[in-house]
Amino acid sequence: MPLRGEAERKTYTRHMEIANGVWIAHHEILGENCIQKTYAPSGREDAIAFAEPRLLNEFDHPHITPLREAQFDPNRPGHVTLVMRVYQGGSIYAAMETGGHRFSVGAVIGILQDVADALVYLHGTKRVVHRDVKPKNVLLDQDRRVGFLADFGSAAALDSATETAAAVRTTALYQAPEAGSIGRVGPMADVYALGLTAFEMLNGLFPYSHLDAAEIDRRVNRGRRALPDRMLAPAAFAPPVPNDLRHLVRRMIAADSDLRPTAAGLLRALRALKCVDWYHEAGKGLDGEWSGRWPPRRRTEQQMELSVTSAVLRAGAHRGRRRLTARYRSTTSGGWRTVGAGPITVVAQDEAAVSAFFSAVDAQVARRWPA
Repeated sequence: MPLRGEAERKTYTRHMEIANGVWIAHHEILGENCIQKTYAPSGREDAIAFAEPRLLNEFDHPHITPLREAQFDPNRPGHVTLVMRVYQGGSIYAAMETGGHRFSVGAVIGILQDVADALVYLHGTKRVVHRDVKPKNVLLDQDRRVGFLADFGSAAALDSATETAAAVRTTALYQAPEAGSIGRVGPMADVYALGLTAFEMLNGLFPYSHLDAAEIDRRVNRGRRALPDRMLAPAAFAPPVPNDLRHLVRRMIAADSDLRPTAAGLLRALRALKCVDWYHEAGKGLDGEWSGRWPPRRRTEQQMELSVTSAVLRAGAHRGRRRLTARYRSTTSGGWRTVGAGPITVVAQDEAAVSAFFSAVDAQVARRWPA
């Protein structure tokens, strides 16, 4: 049950249940909303779920959700209610599924850095593996450009001899192949799950309702990736995703854990990336308009503003083909100019050609305005 406070004037009010055992409530003293989560910390002998409140209270990292309060449930023996802060951006999953939010390339890189930094702390300093990294467990700030790792109910301490913990069934879709092949997972399993999360942020959520749960279970139990290779291939990425980022995400989700970067290696690679911050402003799939900023990590007034439009022509000699146009302008001046990569026409549904066009634009602006 939700916490209300023992005094006559209740501390927590305006409860609204948003999931089974999870409420949003208002803290009357602090004057802000919070999240309350009631759970039974049992069932996984090696999990630190029973100690989760103490564990969270010990964590000291800017990208791990802090604990506000923890109390035993007075009406449900063995249950504990945690109180945590509300993140206005919701989870990655909620932002995309409910809010229809699209992440820019730069936002994805930034959020991945935040979570990778949290994993470096977990794996190295705290000797803990999360075991349930997924879009629902990465929370966002109001602008949805800063990420926070949440929900440590499945986390486990790493065995000092093997650097692993027992594999437990969390969300099968995000479980690394080694969970089924050897029955144990280590830090590389968290990197794998973060890679799938990154894939969805860049390309859209997986079609959950159309996936065969039984087939996913069979694949995981056989030590394979939950999804077939074609769904995770380089060609499955959205056109504006640069090749360096595609390659890094593909390394994260490698079936062989030895081919994945460590969390520390991932963080270094992310910080080294120099990508146009493309954002799909309007349209779906290959259609619409993308805005971009270059160079990265510069103040707005020092950046070039980019625009790519993609549309199927309805008339003229190239009717039925796709026209791609790229333009740029200084953020301090108003005139648009055409980037040398276009305009061009390609076969309407040729995703590879659209991706190649974005790569050509990226290369041209990088040469003209070195980062």
